[in-house]
Amino acid sequence: MIKFLIILILVMVVAVSGALVLLEDPGYALFSYSGIMVETTLSMLLITFFVAIIGVVIFIRLVKLTVLFPDLMYAKGQKHRQKRVQQYYCKGMRALAEGHWKKAEKLLVESAKHSELPLLNYLSAARAAQHQGFLDRRDHYLSLAAKSDENAEFATELTQAELQIKQGQLEQALATLNLLAEKEPNNLFIMEMLLALYKQLGEWENLKEKLPEFKKLGIIDANEAEKLELDIALELIRSGVKQEGVTTLLSDWESLTKKQKNNDELVQEYVKQLLKFNEDDKAERLLRDAIKRTWKKSLVYLYGQVNSEKPDQQLKLAEGWVKSHGDDAVVNLSLGRICMLNRLWGKARIYLEKSIELGARAETYFELGALLEHLDDKEAAMLCYRNGLKLAVSDIDAHVPDFGDAEIESEIEEALTEQ
Repeated sequence: MIKFLIILILVMVVAVSGALVLLEDPGYALFSYSGIMVETTLSMLLITFFVAIIGVVIFIRLVKLTVLFPDLMYAKGQKHRQKRVQQYYCKGMRALAEGHWKKAEKLLVESAKHSELPLLNYLSAARAAQHQGFLDRRDHYLSLAAKSDENAEFATELTQAELQIKQGQLEQALATLNLLAEKEPNNLFIMEMLLALYKQLGEWENLKEKLPEFKKLGIIDANEAEKLELDIALELIRSGVKQEGVTTLLSDWESLTKKQKNNDELVQEYVKQLLKFNEDDKAERLLRDAIKRTWKKSLVYLYGQVNSEKPDQQLKLAEGWVKSHGDDAVVNLSLGRICMLNRLWGKARIYLEKSIELGARAETYFELGALLEHLDDKEAAMLCYRNGLKLAVSDIDAHVPDFGDAEIESEIEEALTEQ
């Protein structure tokens, strides 16, 4: 507009200047061609020439406008359409952010039809469809997103994995993420998702295999890696036994590092599994070394559950703990059990009763009750079973009615004390 005004002003200045000059001397012009002569003033000639130029320019403009009119109208329509598509997309994304899933899906799909970049529309529409529970529509939009751009496959699959995880389709998500990890093994976002999914699904073998990659990429630091290695070892011991038995259990243990084999938590879990397969001698040797290395009640408790082929040696070792740990309920419980294994009923009874004095446990009452029943002291055995049951159900706040047998119970307790 400014350019046009400047040109107009310049033309007017030139015209006025020319007119002033021609007023003083209009000039004379003569044209002759084939016997035809035309006379006019110079001012008229200039006016005619100027009008002719304007006419030619107008004619060219009209012809050009006539030829280009369809293209101009199409371009104008496209501009209007793109503006509307952009408005629909913005409204759709706002609806998605506000949780209006149905509205968002409709606006995003509608704008995708005329969008120059429909990928984002379809990916967002897939999210909206999943929020409504329409998984078929979600997958359809993801398919359209992949087809919308030859370079959109990776982005589409990544979105698919995210949506599958949110929907609880963990196995499908794992398959998708594994494919993506092959394409971009250094993609931190993918590897973080894969790490979380391995944990959630209990894919301990795969996690063990991928752990060096996670460490290399810095997804987990040294401390986290050490803890995760321990968790993997624990879970492999548990799961390996369920799948293939004692052979796998022994193999998994041998594959551990020396540091892991000295970990008390791992030792305890391994011993528990060994006892399930009656590998008591292996369990006894392992516990003996572990207790010598680190005194822990949990290890002592497990030692009392071992039925080795040399119970006398077990008892000799366990009785060595009395001097420094004789006032511990767990130590006395384990000693009582080992004495029963050695058929030393009197000593077993002493240790079990002392364990109850130091800290009553339902299982200790059960062991003592079984011993008294074996010794044919049925009334005392029944009292132990009853006390053990009371203790076992105390955590659930069970109501035990009073049947008026307090005197009988008192007499039994006195008889037990006298014995």
